[in-house]
Amino acid sequence: MVAAIGLPALTAGEPAVSPLPPDPVIQEVPARSSWNLNLLSPPQAPTPTPAAAAAAGPAAPPAAGSEEPPPKARYATEIRVVRYDEVMFIDQRYSDGMRQQLWAINGVIVQNVPGGGIAVSDPQRDPVRLNLADPRFAELFWVGTKTYRGNEQVDGKPAYHFVADGANIVLPPEPAVELEAPMYGEYDRRISAADEAWIDVVTRWPVKIRRDGALYKLQFNSPPTQKPQMPQNLRDFYNRYQAMLKADQDHRMP
Repeated sequence: MVAAIGLPALTAGEPAVSPLPPDPVIQEVPARSSWNLNLLSPPQAPTPTPAAAAAAGPAAPPAAGSEEPPPKARYATEIRVVRYDEVMFIDQRYSDGMRQQLWAINGVIVQNVPGGGIAVSDPQRDPVRLNLADPRFAELFWVGTKTYRGNEQVDGKPAYHFVADGANIVLPPEPAVELEAPMYGEYDRRISAADEAWIDVVTRWPVKIRRDGALYKLQFNSPPTQKPQMPQNLRDFYNRYQAMLKADQDHRMP
């Protein structure tokens, strides 16, 4: 039985908030599952308030040839995830045409990097801020009672709505070891107070999220019938990595 959680009384003019969902809000996806994150709207530059615009005054035009236009922010346009037992495959496409493919075995992420190297991220040894290869959507760790804002309809179905009010966010601990080249920029991303998440009331899986100003819709597909085939060089690297960990553990044992 789940105990009901009381809400503080609302003052006049405040919107009514639905009863809080039981914890944990987000449920783990099945061992064999597949889903896509599809971009609904790209990030929008914040519009200054009239007072801020008046205080700043008109911007002086740059001298001809003195400055290059600022680079456009890169954001994901599509992310495809396949989970098959202990293996996860994550295929990401970005607004600048870049494509990034990550593989994970039991949560340990490996990927080929430019120049022929291999990057590895093991949350058990070097905790990262956000673990993408997590069947409970660890990147939405901030979803909870403090960020709950009520129920909304998403595609005609009820969903719990959460807003990452920065004042209520407790960030996970920093990595114990500073990575020389973070393999996935989202790991070090600061959670924005404007981030949002909509969690399906029935499945308790995310159905829509807003992060870094971009809005995404999640689409869950039919379960995969075959295990994704990890590139052999990554599989060999993972096996060597596990052997190294075992040898280190054996060395430390009395």
